[in-house]
Amino acid sequence: MGLREPEETRSLAWVRFGVEMDLVTHHVRKFVRLMLRRNGHVLEQLLSPPVAHTTEEHRELIALVPGVLTGHHAHHYREVQARLPTLLEQVDAPGCLPELTAAKAEQEHGSADVEHARVAADVERLHAVLDAAQAASALPDAPSAHAALHDFVVRVRRAG
Repeated sequence: MGLREPEETRSLAWVRFGVEMDLVTHHVRKFVRLMLRRNGHVLEQLLSPPVAHTTEEHRELIALVPGVLTGHHAHHYREVQARLPTLLEQVDAPGCLPELTAAKAEQEHGSADVEHARVAADVERLHAVLDAAQAASALPDAPSAHAALHDFVVRVRRAG
């Protein structure tokens, strides 16, 4: 809380039982700022079902999520979908990933009897549905939980 800025992001990578492990954590202040910036990644981290350990603070953040949702969160999922092929090429993946990806692609694309033009048209149609839903959304343009999240950060930082 003093003059020193906290280390906001910590990363750790190691190998355990032959498996690459990667851990990235954020200081509570940074995590909350990301929540307020319409960041879909932090919402996925906060709300994903596989939780190994939870706390009262975690549950409180989950309860505050409705106050950070905006109509702009749809952009996050469009961007992820659009960048997915490039992201997969850039990832330093475990050694077995190429074989798994090839097997998946073979099953996904090898035996399906569908017209690619029809699938492309379906994707375009679904984007139009998302556009319409986003335009009609009652979600606010900006988060409403700023004050509650500020109080949360102060309380958590004071508790140490």
